[in-house]
Amino acid sequence: SFQDAPRRHRSLAFFSGIRRTQGAMSWSPFCCCRESDAQPRELEVASVFVAPDASAFARSPIRSGLATAERSPVRLGRRRDVIGEAGSAKAPDFFVQLHFVKGRALGAEFDITQAWHLRIARMAPTGPFAFYNAYAPEELRVREGDFVVSATGAGSSGRDIFLSMLQGGMVELGIRRPSTFVAGEFDRTKGLLGMALSTNPTSSAIHVHQVIPDGMASDYNEKHPESPVRPDDLIVGVNGHRGSSTDLLRVLDASERVRLTIARPSGIAGGS
Repeated sequence: SFQDAPRRHRSLAFFSGIRRTQGAMSWSPFCCCRESDAQPRELEVASVFVAPDASAFARSPIRSGLATAERSPVRLGRRRDVIGEAGSAKAPDFFVQLHFVKGRALGAEFDITQAWHLRIARMAPTGPFAFYNAYAPEELRVREGDFVVSATGAGSSGRDIFLSMLQGGMVELGIRRPSTFVAGEFDRTKGLLGMALSTNPTSSAIHVHQVIPDGMASDYNEKHPESPVRPDDLIVGVNGHRGSSTDLLRVLDASERVRLTIARPSGIAGGS
């Protein structure tokens, strides 16, 4: 535990991990193991101490207001999980544990839709996410556009994940990198897009609730099996325009020919 760590270590961040490969063991900095086959894969997340002393934290540009000399908003505990088949979009690329304070800002803005995932739309310069990123290695930093695909005690929807953070306390988040691609062009003079869409005024994405059979989008999917539009995809751009879901709908309604920028958790067929 942090209390058991030598005092001289309390002003540093330590990242260590063990990767198991075909029965062998090798050391690597904070490693998350991903197998290339279709077998269930193990993810072993190393323990991390992040505990700057009070004076160092006071000088730091990252001032979330959550940390003291004896308490950090970041905890990443050692654990091993069988989290599904390799390539499954619901299997996180890595886990982070963040300490949220109920009633305070989360440190990020999210696209809250009816999808099973939660997209990080914008990151704040301070708060739990920023503080974690200040100490995490580059490949394990949380980025704008990433997807949160799981959270401690949360249900199976992005809204549940969001509510689990609002409740405060230590929350473990499963993070998945995004996959994006451009679908279209759709000629709206020939009919409707053939998708059931849902929006949230505070979101910067339009949620694809359903692809209607025999519609324009369904025909597009048949012709482009490498990049089909799927339920729970998020439309984050229309004809190169980005903004709120209201802005995106306005551009969509005003355009005769439409190209859609689609975002989804990586690992689902289509996208790169």
